[in-house]
Amino acid sequence: MKFKSIAALLFGCLISWSSWAQQQEFEGDYVFNGVKGTAKFNFLEGKEGEIIKDGPFRFRRNVADSLDKTRFYKTTITGAYRENLKAGDWFYRDLRHQVTIKDIEEFTVDTELSSEEIRLRAAYEKGLPSGKWNFVRNTYKDGKLSPKASVEELNFTKGMIEGSFQYKEFAGRRTYFVRGGLLPGGIMNGEWTFVYAVDDVLISEVRNYDKGFLLGLVKRNLETDEVVYEQVFF
Repeated sequence: MKFKSIAALLFGCLISWSSWAQQQEFEGDYVFNGVKGTAKFNFLEGKEGEIIKDGPFRFRRNVADSLDKTRFYKTTITGAYRENLKAGDWFYRDLRHQVTIKDIEEFTVDTELSSEEIRLRAAYEKGLPSGKWNFVRNTYKDGKLSPKASVEELNFTKGMIEGSFQYKEFAGRRTYFVRGGLLPGGIMNGEWTFVYAVDDVLISEVRNYDKGFLLGLVKRNLETDEVVYEQVFF
């Protein structure tokens, strides 16, 4: 029995070593979701020669616009694969820069930079969205980085969105937002609140859902607290 146990252990180690030995590394030009750039990742070769990504993954893009050389695009994506499926935390960052030439004095160029930044933190389990995701959109202008939008609550279970949801958008001193709850599959349920502007008037719209069915809504002028619209469906 002891001999069989040792033999099984050695056989298992041999298989693990063999799998590791077959792992290769790729580094070069790569297209990720239609975006051209460069990538670095580990992979295994399948029985029919297919590429099976397995291990850390990194993708980068750093290019000028082909038609407008004053526009630049930068993208960074990091994460990991397990047997060709996304696993664990993934981080996405996308930057779009616009350089404007304001003046040229002698041999010095006076430029102005305006940019947009998007950050996404995602999580996966066996290739499916899982856990809490975060999204942020910022703008850069006049030397200042300012938040423009964010998703503070976004949850997935086995690839299906559910639970609390909250989206915010910032416009000057105002904050617009959408907040509510979702059943598995993204079905709206319970009370949802929408805050937005109509003709520069800040409106609060409260909706009530029951498993995706809209029961009623109330719109209110947030500056005067006046009810401007009310409807009950059930």
